[in-house]
Amino acid sequence: MPTALRIKGYAFFFRAGDCPERPHAHVRGIGGTAKVWLEPMNLAYSTYNAARTAEVLAIADRHQSLLLGRWVLFCGS
Repeated sequence: MPTALRIKGYAFFFRAGDCPERPHAHVRGIGGTAKVWLEPMNLAYSTYNAARTAEVLAIADRHQSLLLGRWVLFCGS
């Protein structure tokens, strides 16, 4: 499970078994978890409250290119 990005107490990471799915990142930290689809940017699920979920989505949106690039490096295409 390589970590693609650590920021504001969140770790955005990938799982090898998820590579057949469309690009996404799992998020862990600050007492919760989430899954964010990267293209198009969308929330798959979240255990965070509304404010933390919005923060996770804003971070993912701001770093979408980086996360997509790291997804490609990890999963292929």
